[in-house]
Amino acid sequence: MRNWHLSPQWQVMLGYEVGELAQSYTSWQERVHGDDLAIVQAEMARHLAGETAVYTCEYRMRCKDGSYKWVRARGQVIEHSADGQVSRMIGTQVDITERRQTEEMILNVAHGVSAATGSYFFRSLVAYLGKSLQADMAFVGELVDNEHIQTIAVYLDGKIVPDFNYELAPSPCQNVVGRRICIYPERVQELFPNDQALVEKCIEGYIGAPLFSSDKKALGIMVVLFRQPISNARIAQSMLQIFAARAAAELERMRAEEALRRSEAQLRQVQKMEAIGRLAGGIAHDFNNILTVIISYSEMLMRTHSPVNDTVYRQARQINEAGERAARLTQQLLAYSRRQVLTPIVLNLNTAVTHMIEMLRHLVGDHIVLITELSAELWLSKADPSQLEQVIMNLILNARDAMPEGGSITIRTRNVQLAAADLAENEQTWQRGRSRRYVLLSVTDTGLGMDEKTQAQIFEPFFSTKGRDKGTGLGLATVQGIITQSGGFIRVQSSPGKGATFEVFLPHENGIDLSIPEEGEPQSAGGGSELILLVEDEDNVRELVATILRNYGYQVVAADSLEALDACQGLQGQIDLLLTDVIMPGVSGPELAAMLTQQCRKLRVLYMSGYTDDIMLLHGIEKKMSLFAKTVYTAESG
Repeated sequence: MRNWHLSPQWQVMLGYEVGELAQSYTSWQERVHGDDLAIVQAEMARHLAGETAVYTCEYRMRCKDGSYKWVRARGQVIEHSADGQVSRMIGTQVDITERRQTEEMILNVAHGVSAATGSYFFRSLVAYLGKSLQADMAFVGELVDNEHIQTIAVYLDGKIVPDFNYELAPSPCQNVVGRRICIYPERVQELFPNDQALVEKCIEGYIGAPLFSSDKKALGIMVVLFRQPISNARIAQSMLQIFAARAAAELERMRAEEALRRSEAQLRQVQKMEAIGRLAGGIAHDFNNILTVIISYSEMLMRTHSPVNDTVYRQARQINEAGERAARLTQQLLAYSRRQVLTPIVLNLNTAVTHMIEMLRHLVGDHIVLITELSAELWLSKADPSQLEQVIMNLILNARDAMPEGGSITIRTRNVQLAAADLAENEQTWQRGRSRRYVLLSVTDTGLGMDEKTQAQIFEPFFSTKGRDKGTGLGLATVQGIITQSGGFIRVQSSPGKGATFEVFLPHENGIDLSIPEEGEPQSAGGGSELILLVEDEDNVRELVATILRNYGYQVVAADSLEALDACQGLQGQIDLLLTDVIMPGVSGPELAAMLTQQCRKLRVLYMSGYTDDIMLLHGIEKKMSLFAKTVYTAESG
């Protein structure tokens, strides 16, 4: 093949004027890259020898300006001479420079991030993207509240720099998130003049690709920015489309791992708190028996001595006050452990707040403004009124202590209806949510606020940010215990320097508001002369209760659980009432009652215990069948 024809298009592709190159094999050969020539000639020789049907090869050709372009050559022999030699061959060359550059960049980036995961993956990705595309800046950001992008890796001027928060509204990112890839090859500042970040960094070209989850939800964005107009926009677009999918998958994986870590941490926290709760509840219940004796006998001493100039009276009062403080502490422990006995009624939270408001104003002092915003059409809920007051009191005290220099506290009530998605996404927060309709009580202060670490601990017993002499650290733990035992849940929203809001959610209840206080003086305990069989295994408690009952005129036979059967047989049906503890060693209260009612079918039974309804059910006590009394006893309670 002595005659060669180099088409005008081929010459222009390499930057030459038409006719500038000689029509010869040498003109072609001299422009093949030295590293590629041997491969090209070998492939052509194979085809000329008839080993391949079509000649194909990819190699580099030198342009007039000295640069190289990748070409894809295809050719075929179309004519042979009479002696069988190749006499004519035709072929084409296509410029594939852009494709090869894209492939090379993709391989380079893919190799650089292949072994990386997590935050290191994203840092590597933006660095390799920036360098490969000769970009001035590249970042990957996560969508926050549909209004902001929080970056998770940022490359700027050749290095990784700290993350930042980016507002979507005035930026080109707004056109990318959750939509499609956007390219602004030049003058992007003119198109988005209110985007200060573009202006400050002198950005001219912008390419952004959205990140989607596997279920097509918007996760975030991947962006590459240039201070000069983009010369390789199509290459950059191809690369972003490819790596956006990989980045989205990694971001989704990280989120799943983080959710799993949070769930495991929350499970450990729940288990820890439950163990502490069981311990606290058991200690408090046993401690109540001791306090019952201390408080009641101190009251008896006070009643038998004059409060005027009487040393015994003063000492008894000090004993009584110390016992009452200890009793309040045990009640807090029981509330935290959710083992206290509640007497819930259907009520309106507005009534509870209104009933307490004047007392709360005195409690917070003149340096704090107390504001109420109560919904006029508030649904009813169900709670123990006294425990609800304890909740409100503790939240107000907590808010007050967060504002040593003064401020405001706002109490709000409103109806809320939570979607199933809300409940699912907050599975641990809404621990015992049974309904989607809730009554919300919130307490907001303008105080010091809390960081995330503090918020994670505030409901733990004995945790406090105050000094040692400023409380027990049980206030918020008590609140959570009461609310959880009432079927609701509580959450906190706060940040340092921006105050805090505690939100209490109680399930909506149908019924009539029973919280309206009735008029009239409280009734004092009466008395009688009936015969009561008192059964209690704690000697001190048994003696105390017997003394109180006798002071009110009742006849009392006191026994432990093992002595009770003999005592009943000896009285031969004279007993009017069996007053018995429920949980006792040997014979339980219900078992004892069953045996005694066989001997005397008209015998009435009153159970007494400080345990909660669920524990009572385990021991055969049904509220609809049995009267129920709770400890602690006092001399005045009768």
